[in-house]
Amino acid sequence: EYDISFAKFTDDVASLADGVKRAGLGAGDIVGAMMVNSEEMVKCWFASMWIGAVWAPMHVSSFVVYFKSILILS
Repeated sequence: EYDISFAKFTDDVASLADGVKRAGLGAGDIVGAMMVNSEEMVKCWFASMWIGAVWAPMHVSSFVVYFKSILILS
């Protein structure tokens, strides 16, 4: 079992949000992510929302041929 405080979670998300903003992403951009369900995935999801980006998750079991359509439809 793993516990994290709200303050730690918020700090981690704010740090990730700052990083993706510095990488050039912003409001309205689509953030495609292929990650397993995890704490890190949730932090990335919240960081995307923090900057106003659109989170477009792709499950790791998806096939390569579907990636383009997933991103287009997101």
